[in-house]
Amino acid sequence: MYLFLLSIQFRMLYAKKYAEINAEKKEENKVYYGQQRTWNSIGWGISALLMGKLMDIYNQDKLLFDYSPVFNSMLILWTLDIIVIGFLQIPDDARDNTKSYNNIRNVNQLKAVYTLITTNQSVISFLLYVTFVGFCYGAMHIHFIFLEDLGQRNDCNGFIAMKTLQGIVLLFHTLGEFPVFLLSHKVEEKIGCKGMMSVVLLTFSVRFLYYSSIESPWSILFIELSNGLTTGLFWPAISSYAVSLAPTNASATMLTVTYAVFEACGVGIGSLVATKLYADLGGRMVFTIYGIFAFFIFLSHGIVQIYMNKVESNELKNKTKDNTYTTLL
Repeated sequence: MYLFLLSIQFRMLYAKKYAEINAEKKEENKVYYGQQRTWNSIGWGISALLMGKLMDIYNQDKLLFDYSPVFNSMLILWTLDIIVIGFLQIPDDARDNTKSYNNIRNVNQLKAVYTLITTNQSVISFLLYVTFVGFCYGAMHIHFIFLEDLGQRNDCNGFIAMKTLQGIVLLFHTLGEFPVFLLSHKVEEKIGCKGMMSVVLLTFSVRFLYYSSIESPWSILFIELSNGLTTGLFWPAISSYAVSLAPTNASATMLTVTYAVFEACGVGIGSLVATKLYADLGGRMVFTIYGIFAFFIFLSHGIVQIYMNKVESNELKNKTKDNTYTTLL
């Protein structure tokens, strides 16, 4: 119970501070944002591989898995994080920017964002998109359970090296993320945020349908590189797009709303549905359903964007005509 409450507090603080940092980074320089997330991927991949191997070594003679080495390692790393943060030097101008983005307590900014998310078609469709991608991320929470089931079916000793495999899977995630995060600003310049968002959905569809077809847990490694697209494009795309939609001086508030919708409505509901379906139908059927769902949302997202582009184009033409008529008068 205490861990549950602590996790709620952590996610709330994480969403707020992550939004503030991203708002500052996205408006300051898109290149720096990708570089920042690249280092996150490097740390994630290395630690996942080491912890997976450590778990297999530590539990090789035990009937039940003991996860205490991982929790102890996490405590040590968090302590080191706190020490490093204590030595960080934040420039005065950066502090001022952070304060200027701290709009959650600002009633006027909240009203502006609320009006935007309830009346603006672009914002509504964007938040729906974020929710649906959150469903896909929620399905990934049964990912490792599915691997363990496959391991047991293929080998009575299927759990041997399973944690090492799961660590390697996370390493492959970050190997895919590394170049995409690093070059995300160039991809955004080429195909735009909406194009990146469509690629994410299509990649999830292919990924889930591949999961539904595999027989051996080790055959999953190849497709795990696609996490570079589903993660490396998704976060820069929604961060940039949310900032572009935000009212003046409300970038952090808009990002906080976006991340909250993603975590609560998307990942939360997606995880709940996926685990229920997994218990009733099995892993293959779950990933088949989610793969078809992701492809359907991919097509729907494309159609909606085409429609909205036409609407925006017509509005721009009407404004141009009105301005021309006013000038002639």
